[in-house]
Amino acid sequence: MLSLKNINVTMGRASPLERRVLNNLNLNVEMGEFVILIGGNGAGKSTLFNIISGITPIDSGSIILDKTEITSWGTEKRAPLIAKVLQDPRIATISNMTIEENLSFALKRGQCRGFALHASKDRRTLFREKLACLGMGLENRLNELTGNLSGGQRQALSLIMALMNDSKVLLLDEITAALDPHMAELIMELTARIVQEEKRTTLMITHNISHMHQYGHRTL
Repeated sequence: MLSLKNINVTMGRASPLERRVLNNLNLNVEMGEFVILIGGNGAGKSTLFNIISGITPIDSGSIILDKTEITSWGTEKRAPLIAKVLQDPRIATISNMTIEENLSFALKRGQCRGFALHASKDRRTLFREKLACLGMGLENRLNELTGNLSGGQRQALSLIMALMNDSKVLLLDEITAALDPHMAELIMELTARIVQEEKRTTLMITHNISHMHQYGHRTL
């Protein structure tokens, strides 16, 4: 489903810090597969996510998603197909906007965004249904500012935002690293359940060995 062929990426080109981060990387991820990525700092894990999502250009190689080559596509064109949850939920969510407004923005990922339909009854029903699966009561707090939520609640919201559209690939970048152990386990259990139910193709970066053994179909 997702295929990376002979990927080469060089950082700091033509500078004293120039180095090859990815060298002839080949990777195939099947539909619905949950792949765990581990490795030391600077190994290229985040760079891999950035080339999949279109943030970092590649020197050579090809990226194919569902038999379509997307190598030359920018981040905006890839946005409806590739969702991402980051380590810090404050980056993915907007503090001075309500939960409903954040979800509305996520729903329009890759499209022309605006506020016209934020109050739509159908949308609110959808948002409540999505949030209810978290078991945190956020479905009853749609008008609350996101900045009032705890770190774990914001990360859970980030996950729901990433899954609002029928994206082909979900990228999880150390999503529990900023959380306390209890909340980290809760977020991982929620993530695994939702990913399995929706059969999302998922790649996750983690340094947590127990998560690697418990949730991944395979580890790279």
